[in-house]
Amino acid sequence: MNKKIWTSPGLQVLVIVLIYFLTGKLGLLWATPPGYASPVWPPAGLGLAALLLWGPNRWPGIFLGSLLINITSTRFAPSDMSQLSLAVAIAMGNTVSLVTADRLIRRFLKFPKAFFIERDCILFLVIAGPFAALISSGLGTLALTLGHQVHSANIFMNWLHWFSGDATGGLLFGPLGLIFSKDSRAFWMRSTKTVILPIFICFALIVGALNFLNSVEDQRSLAEFQKKSDLAYNQIEKSVRTHRAILVTLRSFFANSERVTSQEFQDFAKTLNANNPEIRTLGWIAAPLQGRNSFKSQFVAPPETNKFFLEPQHVFSPEIQNIFQVARTYNNVISLAPIKISQLDPSPLLILAYGHKGGILFAVIRLQELLASTMEIIGDPSYRITIEHTLTDPARPTRMIVDSIARATPDERLHFSPTMTTSHLFTLGNLAWTIHISQDTSLRASSHLHTELFLVSMIIFTFLICAILLSIANGFVRVQEIVKQKTLHLNELNLRLEKASQTKSEFLANMSHEIRTPLNVLLGMADLLEDTPLDKEQRYYIDISKKAGANLLNIVNDILDISKIEAGLLTLEKTEVDIPEITGEVYEMFLPKAQQKDLRLSLQIKDEVKNIYLGDPTRIRQVISNLLSNALKFTEQGHVDILVSENHDPQRPGNLLFEISDSGIGIPEEKLTQLFHPFTQADSTITRKFGGTGLGLSICKRLTTMMGGDITVKSNGLAGSTFSFTLDLPKVRPASEQRLKRKDTERGLSVPLCPTVLKILLVDDTVDNRDLVKAYLRNTAHILIEAENGQEAVRIFKTQPVDLILMDMQMPVMDGVAATEEIRNWEKSHNLRPIPIWALTAYALKEEIEKSLQAGCNLHLVKPIKRLDLLNHLADLTS
Repeated sequence: MNKKIWTSPGLQVLVIVLIYFLTGKLGLLWATPPGYASPVWPPAGLGLAALLLWGPNRWPGIFLGSLLINITSTRFAPSDMSQLSLAVAIAMGNTVSLVTADRLIRRFLKFPKAFFIERDCILFLVIAGPFAALISSGLGTLALTLGHQVHSANIFMNWLHWFSGDATGGLLFGPLGLIFSKDSRAFWMRSTKTVILPIFICFALIVGALNFLNSVEDQRSLAEFQKKSDLAYNQIEKSVRTHRAILVTLRSFFANSERVTSQEFQDFAKTLNANNPEIRTLGWIAAPLQGRNSFKSQFVAPPETNKFFLEPQHVFSPEIQNIFQVARTYNNVISLAPIKISQLDPSPLLILAYGHKGGILFAVIRLQELLASTMEIIGDPSYRITIEHTLTDPARPTRMIVDSIARATPDERLHFSPTMTTSHLFTLGNLAWTIHISQDTSLRASSHLHTELFLVSMIIFTFLICAILLSIANGFVRVQEIVKQKTLHLNELNLRLEKASQTKSEFLANMSHEIRTPLNVLLGMADLLEDTPLDKEQRYYIDISKKAGANLLNIVNDILDISKIEAGLLTLEKTEVDIPEITGEVYEMFLPKAQQKDLRLSLQIKDEVKNIYLGDPTRIRQVISNLLSNALKFTEQGHVDILVSENHDPQRPGNLLFEISDSGIGIPEEKLTQLFHPFTQADSTITRKFGGTGLGLSICKRLTTMMGGDITVKSNGLAGSTFSFTLDLPKVRPASEQRLKRKDTERGLSVPLCPTVLKILLVDDTVDNRDLVKAYLRNTAHILIEAENGQEAVRIFKTQPVDLILMDMQMPVMDGVAATEEIRNWEKSHNLRPIPIWALTAYALKEEIEKSLQAGCNLHLVKPIKRLDLLNHLADLTS
């Protein structure tokens, strides 16, 4: 259910809207003029990654996210259709760019298949970065230009900022977005640490470098602005004071002349006005006639452009008449708030007046020309100067009277965005004036070059870093692909080896079963035949047959052991081992053979090793038996000695040392190194004379190595040899002096008696094996019931009670494992007490033994089994 919800198109579109909007807001934190485009625009890369991962039909998420950013990032008025149209146009441009990039990547790169090749990575970066940014920035800048939102001087810079932001965002956040997809990462960037951390470092470097450059640029711009704003203010103040001085000079001219003619006024005014082109008019207004309140100008210079003041019918406004009345009584230059006289000039005009006993001297100044000359001195179009008439009455608003960009187009005035502003206040006569000097640093020509170089360098740097990172990451992917292929090959090989090992195990089990089954009959029948009346010659033949069968059994056991060791199927037990007891048992077992050959067999166990250790008693007994058997086999006269002590040789591993010395035939020195190889003997004639397969010493070496020790041999090549081996067994505790003696030999003196008669179900598909067991039990009171397979045994068990089941494991129709499991399940379902089930089988491998015990058998007896051993087990069961 959750998976279905997360894969729904509606939810995915909503997620894209949220990601685009939130990361877009984050990108706007680093926005800079002009146009306030971000130098790193994360939605460009993340939006493309979303389309690649979820499909191109999720493009409405890109459109809505971009539209939401444009609406919330401006003073949007729902009723302003032009703003809505502009936001829609920008959102469509962003959507078209990402959808186009998605189509190209799917078409040429076959995303996400085979997307870890360097060529595909570079092509992806080109499409996700510069190509997509070229479309979005071009369409976006065009929309802003047509919507009159960008100054014509800033079109290129706005496009460059937009292009660099989208390109950098695509390069950085496109791969970053794809990393978090399991599908694309499986084919592309599996080494996320290799890409994520360096990309964030690259992003931090770009933002840090941008902040540093902006900080340096801001400090330099501030210092330059302070310098030029002071220059502009001083120039304006100087010009106004010069105009005031001209009036003072003109007043002195009138004061020193009894009568001033029009030509004299013109000549003198021309001289004063020569270096001040912003002065439009210099004039003299005579005092009003008796009975009249209005002034009338007498002289103006230059007269050809100031006929307005010469025509008698024109009268100044009451405000001008009032100021002239004040000027007659005010002994200094005064000013009039700038006015517009359309007959003279449409721009604001400043009138300065200076009273005189015969009239008023005045100067008309073009403020726009004053600011223009000041701007020429500054020499920077990014500055703006405004002059305001500051009123003393706080209820009346301050009125701006002149602007240095008043002659610019409405588009230029609209898009002037001051970044720094300073104000200066000064008084002129009876009025106060405020000069505002501001600068839009985005219009400064010198800053464009720095920004262009940084943005271009940033794109190149980002592209190279991402290309290198993706190449490294994809190198890891190629290695992983190779490792994956090798792993698959090794897994296949391992499966084949496991299958071969299983086949070998099955072969060993079958071989063991097939050899031991007839061998069980041969040795069993020989034992039975030995109990019958025989003459001396017949008994001799029986002895030879039993020895041959025993040798054959030893050969089979050796072959199985070496095969299990080589296949890794042999495991060691970890149980308590009584070293003196085990060694003594082996000694007692071989003592009759030594006495038969008239050899002295001795055993010496040092007190230091009379302890209980942790190990595998069966394998320890096997190693001692093999070495002792060889020593007795190859010694015709003399002695065989067994010594058990601690290992004090630091060159040899282990803590226990076993030494078996004999006075036998000896071993040539050049043959010593070959003794422990499989199927190797010192002399080829030994096999013919003494028999054996040459596996015993190899098995001993493997077993001692598995038990943390080693085995060596010493011989002079003439007579006698010493085999020694070490074992590394953890000590548990000292051995008890009163050890229980095993009575197997005493048991063998007579047939054990069973106090209870048992009803035994014998399950075996081989008639000879069944006949052998019947022969073993012929002289006992036990009742024997026969079954040829497991299915028949289950049927008999369910129909009549039995006391014991002897179960063969390998049978047709139903094998012993299945039959045992069915019997146990039937007992459990009927709440019956489990009866003893003994596996009597030729399977001798440990895995087969465990399998029978896990199926429910209580005991696992391996063929060939001796009659006395079987009767002892039955006696133990009934006792």
